[in-house]
Amino acid sequence: MRAITQDFHRPNIKKNIAASLREVNPSVQSVELDSLTSPQRAIVSHKAGDRVFALSLEQESDGFRRFYAHLLALYQRPSKLTLVFEEPENAIYPGALSILADEFKAAPRDDRGQVILTTHNPIFLDSFDVENVRVVEMQDGNTVAARVSTEQRNAVREQLLTTGELLTVDRARPDAGPNPQQST
Repeated sequence: MRAITQDFHRPNIKKNIAASLREVNPSVQSVELDSLTSPQRAIVSHKAGDRVFALSLEQESDGFRRFYAHLLALYQRPSKLTLVFEEPENAIYPGALSILADEFKAAPRDDRGQVILTTHNPIFLDSFDVENVRVVEMQDGNTVAARVSTEQRNAVREQLLTTGELLTVDRARPDAGPNPQQST
C-alpha cells in the first residue's frame, strides 16, 4: 500500500483499488495509510449519509480484508511476472466474486502479471472462459496439467454446459492432445 500511495506516476492504481472496494461496499470513500513516512495501519473511510467515518483495516470484515489483499497483490509495483492465488474466493463475499474475477482477468491485459489460480468453486469458475481453464490431475504418479478436453470445451461453447459445471455435472477431463505438461 505504501508503494502504491507514493507512486505519483500511476495515480490510477489507487483510484482503481478504491473503485473495486466501492463495488463491494458502496460506503467506501477511500483507503489511506495513517502516515506516509512510517505507516502503521490502513484507514478505510466510509460515508453514511452526510457523515464520513474512518475505520482501521483491522475493523473491517475478514472478507473485505482478503479482497483488499488480493487487490494489493494485483496492483503491486513493480509488477510480478506471475501471481498465484489458491482458492481466492474463500471468505470473500459472494457478490464480490465477479469483481475479483474481473480484476484477475484485467491483470495480464494491464501488464500487471500473469495470474494463475486454483478453485473448486463452480460459481467463480463460471467467470472465466473455458479456453483459459486447465485440468490438473495425477496420472501414473505424475501431475498432469492440460486444457479441458475438446469435447467439453465444445459443450461449453455451445452452451450445453457452463464452465462451472465442469466441477459439478461433468467432471473436467484433460485434453488428450500432444502437449500436457507433466511434473513429478
